[in-house]
Amino acid sequence: MPVKRKLKKKPKTVKPTVVDTNDLFVIDKTPNPAEDIVDVAQEIESENIEAIEREQKRKIKREKDEWEEKILSNIIFNDTENEQIESKQKIESADSDTEMTTATSLQPAWNDLDDETIDSKSAALQQTTKERLQERFEDASGCRPSWANKHLRKLHRNFDDVTQASGSDDDDDDEMEHLLLKKTKLTERPAALRPSFISLTQVTDANRTHKPDAVMRCVEFHPHTQLLLSAGFHKTLDIYQIDGKTSTRIQGVCIENFPIYSAHFSSGGDEVILNSNKAHFFVYNLQTDTFQKIFEIRGHRKEFFNQSLPSPRGDVIAFLGKDGYTVLLSTRTKQWIADLKMNGTVRSVAFAKNGDLMLTGGSDGEVYVWDMNTRDCVNKFRDEGSSVIHSISASSGKKPKIAVGNASGIVNIYDNNCLFSTQTPKPIKTFKNLTTSITHCMFSPTNEIFAFFSYRNTQAVRLAHTTTQTVFSNWPKQDTNLGYVNALDFSYNSKYLAD
Repeated sequence: MPVKRKLKKKPKTVKPTVVDTNDLFVIDKTPNPAEDIVDVAQEIESENIEAIEREQKRKIKREKDEWEEKILSNIIFNDTENEQIESKQKIESADSDTEMTTATSLQPAWNDLDDETIDSKSAALQQTTKERLQERFEDASGCRPSWANKHLRKLHRNFDDVTQASGSDDDDDDEMEHLLLKKTKLTERPAALRPSFISLTQVTDANRTHKPDAVMRCVEFHPHTQLLLSAGFHKTLDIYQIDGKTSTRIQGVCIENFPIYSAHFSSGGDEVILNSNKAHFFVYNLQTDTFQKIFEIRGHRKEFFNQSLPSPRGDVIAFLGKDGYTVLLSTRTKQWIADLKMNGTVRSVAFAKNGDLMLTGGSDGEVYVWDMNTRDCVNKFRDEGSSVIHSISASSGKKPKIAVGNASGIVNIYDNNCLFSTQTPKPIKTFKNLTTSITHCMFSPTNEIFAFFSYRNTQAVRLAHTTTQTVFSNWPKQDTNLGYVNALDFSYNSKYLAD
């Protein structure tokens, strides 16, 4: 009788648990001089030169004011003083023969002392009368007459010529002594980022006491305070109070059967818009601690919207739909307002000029510019070297810079001319620091830092100096454990960076 063999059961494979943390960094705007001593010396030298130039301008202004005060009483009602000054300059510049002739000219036989006394009294009385009339005129009219101003401008020109031509070692010594007294101010470092170096200090993780067991998809700071939200596939919305030392979890709400793909504060910061791979979405009110469930969007039944973005104007919320549709909902009523249609599939949405313009981009490699007042497409342009756009961002201000990240890991920066004037703009800067598709790119609220990252590779985060458009080469460091970054955000004052 054959013996049946018992098949050995294959051991169960245990899936690794994914633990994602909210890495929190403090951005220090006073970098360590020891790490870049050459730049520090150049900055101090430039500051010394600027201080000397400012001191020279102040000195010239003081001398000009003294000159004006001295001659003002004599030039308002007659021009004899200026004529005497010009005559005196001509006499002093005359040659030696003319001086000899003037010295040997005929002189009066005697001088009467009584005549000199009478002349001095008359001149003093005349001067007093002029000053009194001048004061009465200026008090009555409230301004200096135009002909006097014209005369003063002429004197200022003469004074500038004399001042530029003059100069002595004593003046240089006075300036140097004044600068030495202000040595501490000259070596003071400005509270601004340097283009080649950024100092970030990693502090305690915000979610150190409530680490999720799934991937976090959303990290965002409150637009006006140091509150930080985080959410993800663990179906929980967490809100933390950030102080850089011991961040406190002030709210944690789990939504059953609702893995969170997108979470954003409203422009006022009193609501959070939550999206998932569902046809409905939630709105969480921070003040009342309540949830509002929006079951469907009119005209888009059985469609799910896993991405949305509130407008900074606070009037609409843009939802990324199918077939190139961007669906606009009212922020107040959460009801449908309009559909904006582009070619291809929309993958990214951004607002510019404080919400007056909206930018969309996607699978056709073009950026569409929408006027949010008329809801018309006012322009579209092709991103250079791009076939699929993955992320769009705009800096704040009246003349924003536009950043476009594509599937090749390239980020192009355009000036604001691309919004209206051209359909084939040339980027003013191209970043090629990453090799995988760009997940997201963004400007800091103070427009000092530009960040871009990709979740398809570890340590795939780069920060750039916005003004000089150079990447900070000292971050991330080799020992900076960032892992796979799915989201990143700056605090409202650009003091904190969270991922």
